[in-house]
Amino acid sequence: MQQKRGDVMTNVLKLKAKITEKGYTVETLARAIGMNKSTLYRKINRMEIFTIKEAYKIAIVLDLTESELNEIFFGIKVA
Repeated sequence: MQQKRGDVMTNVLKLKAKITEKGYTVETLARAIGMNKSTLYRKINRMEIFTIKEAYKIAIVLDLTESELNEIFFGIKVA
């Protein structure tokens, strides 16, 4: 499942997997990045898109590699 708005795509399944893998829930991740949990739910459920700043905050909290960040939030698969 991917969200597309213009050139911005979010790999929602991979994001959800990383959230779980790193021991977070949507609620705890929202708190860690300073976002309302309802807002994060809307973004994950493709009702709104993530800003670049939000993507980087999530990447820091979830300790994503640059490759994972690009693949999840920008639709770029780096080999």
